[in-house]
Amino acid sequence: MDAFLKWLAESPPWLSVPIVLAGITVCTLTFLRAFGVGRPRKPAETDPAKIAARRRKRRVALAVAVGIPVVLLVGQGIRILLAGSQFSASQDALRSRLGSRTVTRDPWLDPPQDGDSWPAYAEVARKASLLSPGDKEALMNAGDTRFIESAWADSKVIAGREGQLVAELRRAAAHRTITVPIDVEKGHISATTEVSAVIPGLRTIARLILVSAKLKSDSGDWVGAIDDVAVGLQTGCDLARKGPIMAYFGAFPVGGISIEAAARILQNRSIPRTAAVRLAALLERYGREFTSMADAADAERLLIGASLRLIRVGNLEDMKAEHAYGFRLSEWMNGGSLTIAGRDVDRDWTAFVEELRESSTRAWQDAGHLRDRWLARSIGGPWRRPIYMALFIDLSDQAETDRLHRAHLALTLAAARFRAGETGELPQDPFTLRPLHSQSLNSIRKFWSEGVNGDQFGDGTWWGGVSVSRTPDVVLELPE
Repeated sequence: MDAFLKWLAESPPWLSVPIVLAGITVCTLTFLRAFGVGRPRKPAETDPAKIAARRRKRRVALAVAVGIPVVLLVGQGIRILLAGSQFSASQDALRSRLGSRTVTRDPWLDPPQDGDSWPAYAEVARKASLLSPGDKEALMNAGDTRFIESAWADSKVIAGREGQLVAELRRAAAHRTITVPIDVEKGHISATTEVSAVIPGLRTIARLILVSAKLKSDSGDWVGAIDDVAVGLQTGCDLARKGPIMAYFGAFPVGGISIEAAARILQNRSIPRTAAVRLAALLERYGREFTSMADAADAERLLIGASLRLIRVGNLEDMKAEHAYGFRLSEWMNGGSLTIAGRDVDRDWTAFVEELRESSTRAWQDAGHLRDRWLARSIGGPWRRPIYMALFIDLSDQAETDRLHRAHLALTLAAARFRAGETGELPQDPFTLRPLHSQSLNSIRKFWSEGVNGDQFGDGTWWGGVSVSRTPDVVLELPE
């Protein structure tokens, strides 16, 4: 039976539809037979009144037996047409609203040059990817806001040898436009393949920027140090411009390491006020131009729509016909229609985007019920619809990482304003939506965010504890 259903689900409509209609006909005739249609008339049944009543009964039974399948088929056809129209209209409206993927923006440092930054970003990322694993590890180990001399020995050598990569990244960022390459028609799995291939190289350069900026600031070259940070911050923003979720998360390490580089040079108590003022302005610009996770999820809906279309024909990545067959059978409540399922997914993803926006306006602890909804979708929820489980992901961990990224930005901005001699209310803590905390003790100015579980009175590190459970606060310390 399963083999027959599989064959039927995989068959072309010109073959499967007649078979289904034949099956309906057989069921209808069996139903009519149960009501006496076609049976030999009994000799005793000659009463005209009884014969008339029997005929009426048979006509009613025939009408019901024929009418129910017809109504169901017509109704299902209307539902499918309506769902397909609604899905197409929703996707078209989204595509129109998002507009062109090419973004025109002003470079952060140099006069704008003709052309698109992406090919140049890709080329410099390719060169960075050629660094040895040992060099990459040394640069990674140098990233810590608590200065560790042993981590710098190799990094200083690498920065001197590979510093031209930062200069090339700056030239790449000077182009007038940026087009993050997303092949929407490939769906949510492989649409960002080109972006994913470039991110590791850009992350390596961001680590090189951290080392370079620290070395320049230590030598008194504050302009050069802050220029390096500006290049990293702009590149992080560029990666997330009109990008879906994968591109958005890929921008975290590039922009995040550049923020860490800014925090590192602010720990130098000899930073000039003018340099701190400029750095604060760059961080504020990063906060304005870096997109939101809700915007990324909104753009992701185009990729999800393409995936739904590919699923219907069993052509998503290495999906075989039996996968589409399985999804179709799982939608039994919708008569096996993946078109209706696609409309439902599109609607629910739209609601998902709005919940992400709502979550960002609430303190972390007050948005727990929204994260529970995301989790319910990713594991199927009470109805456990497989097509939902294949497309929705739980973004709870990423949402925490998003707020940690913004907490680092807020802490570094607070430190820059402090070094600039500015007074006033501290930047907002992304976890509480209240001002950050600050305290001076033993010639150390400490700024901290409460993180995910309330105020620990500044007990913590830059990363807020270990990755498994960030229970301590997220902390940045400056020598006064």
